[in-house]
Amino acid sequence: MGAAAVPYLIAALDHSESLRNKVENLFDPKLPIANQRYMLPQRSAGLRRLRATAVLGRIGPRATNAVPLLIRLLTADSVSVIKGTNTVRGPDQSQRQEAVRALKAIGIPGSLADQSLTSLLTNRDFRLRGFTSELVTNVHPPFTREFILGLTAALRSKDERFRPYLLFALKRCHAEAEMAWPDLAANLQHTNGSLRWCAAEALGVLGPATAAVLAALEKAVDDEQPQVRMEGAFALWKNTPGRDARFVHFILDRLQDEKVFWRRKAARYLVEMRPSSLGVIQALKPVLNDPDPETRLLALRGIVQIDPEQTPAVLPVLRDALLDRGPRRRTSSAAQILGDLGPRAQPAVPALVEATEDSYAPAKPPPRMRWRRSNMACSRN
Repeated sequence: MGAAAVPYLIAALDHSESLRNKVENLFDPKLPIANQRYMLPQRSAGLRRLRATAVLGRIGPRATNAVPLLIRLLTADSVSVIKGTNTVRGPDQSQRQEAVRALKAIGIPGSLADQSLTSLLTNRDFRLRGFTSELVTNVHPPFTREFILGLTAALRSKDERFRPYLLFALKRCHAEAEMAWPDLAANLQHTNGSLRWCAAEALGVLGPATAAVLAALEKAVDDEQPQVRMEGAFALWKNTPGRDARFVHFILDRLQDEKVFWRRKAARYLVEMRPSSLGVIQALKPVLNDPDPETRLLALRGIVQIDPEQTPAVLPVLRDALLDRGPRRRTSSAAQILGDLGPRAQPAVPALVEATEDSYAPAKPPPRMRWRRSNMACSRN
């Protein structure tokens, strides 16, 4: 399938119904016979867009010209005609998912990853935020200043499901980070506290920074908002060659924050920093009783990293994490800690065996389904 069909496929993505006949007449001679089934029969504009998107995905990187229109298609509404009036039914999920597949197959050049893409990271629709957070990891360098600033603005979202994608995309912008440093340093002085801590977090991910940026982060450590102080201290720790331990107490201060987002983040930062001070253990022990199970597990990891002899004190939390029926990532993280502890964690082995057997056990059907199956068995007899 050649790139000669791309202009006609792009025309098919247009929302205007008046192009229908014109486009249909041009499809047959341009597309190979094996792929004509994606386009025919053409019964509606939505179906035409859906099939054109599928073919663009199969063409792959040679369909780069269609990227802006595919991004716009992510927010397109499906329109139905009822008694002569157009009624907007909301986003067409099938078209949206097909557009995401096509964009992943084609790849998004950095020059086309502008505000039209990054603005979707803060959309009200959580499905669209999820799709876009995956797409920003598929953007190809070189990256633009607008793309880096758009990712930084999206960090204000505290949804843990999508933040790993944003941080991964920011790490890939390391080579082009200098373009965004002046704007991020200016945001450290913004009146909006959310923008200040987002800028500090981004500078920590994008480092190493220049002397001017480090000076701005030093001021952020004295910020009136504790979240900004924590992000500024962690960014300085990542950008300082000596890894100064004076920044640890700014992280410890947020372990008792009223919001689980900040408690979990502070515990994660301490695990990454690996402080050697025994005073950190005394600050982490109360976190073992935190209501959030993931925060408890992070505190456990931080304690055993500093002093493996604290294993008997953290084994109850480790057993609870192993038998947790929540997300599998929690059970796997607890199993990894168990392996790192070695023979010291032998009392928790039965819980690991039970968790392993439970994870591979077949799920029971819901009660209504069991009732139907029993009735079917009786009718057969």
